[in-house]
Amino acid sequence: MYKETNILLVQFRDDEMRAHEHACIIEHSKLKEDHITTLDALKEAIDPMKAREYDAVLLGGSGSYCVTEKNIENLPLVHDLCRAARRARVPTLGICFGAHVMTEAFGGKVEHWPDKHETGSYEVLLDEHAANDPIFSSIPPKYWAQMGHKDFITMLPPGAIHLAHSERAAYQAWKFPDEPTYAVQFHPELTKDGLTTRIMFYLDKYIGDDERALQEIIDRAQDSDDATRVLTNFMNFVEQHRALRVKAGRG
Repeated sequence: MYKETNILLVQFRDDEMRAHEHACIIEHSKLKEDHITTLDALKEAIDPMKAREYDAVLLGGSGSYCVTEKNIENLPLVHDLCRAARRARVPTLGICFGAHVMTEAFGGKVEHWPDKHETGSYEVLLDEHAANDPIFSSIPPKYWAQMGHKDFITMLPPGAIHLAHSERAAYQAWKFPDEPTYAVQFHPELTKDGLTTRIMFYLDKYIGDDERALQEIIDRAQDSDDATRVLTNFMNFVEQHRALRVKAGRG
């Protein structure tokens, strides 16, 4: 499986967590190193039309940036890349920061709510549209996921449907009906241990010197096997989608 799959991973990290994110995605997507081409959206030139050359596009998270800060020069080109992938029906998955990028690219709204931030393990509840979805239908109605965000999706793009929510966030996952375009605000690439690694690295950004808050996050951390299956399921979906394109002579 995945022998010829070629995935574009768009990253928004300028620190050692860039390699950590890459490794976590490989682990839980069941891909291999040579299946993934990385694009550093902070430094590299971006040709949006290149999205059509890949079997799928993944947009990763960011520990140092928020979409609402509008401080990434290449972001408009990333928006164009998302739109080009959608037009070409290239399966796309945005993760946390990547989900916020996609939300804005397609006309939704993201707002900065630092007082309500979700940092740590939180329960996610599936909504009715998830029942027949190829990515979410095998996921339990309630599951634990790892999170770390202060930006929140507050309005979906026109035509999008919501797939999941949490106590603090109305939109934890969305997609376009009958299209291979998904966005998830939680981190399906992270386990409980992965969460701890990220939190400790971005401590100043999210917790500061509040040792009590840090200990609470660590103490309440939960395993998130169901959440990581979202990434595995997405890659299974991508492989099926690729096989159909090849059969139809389009891949």
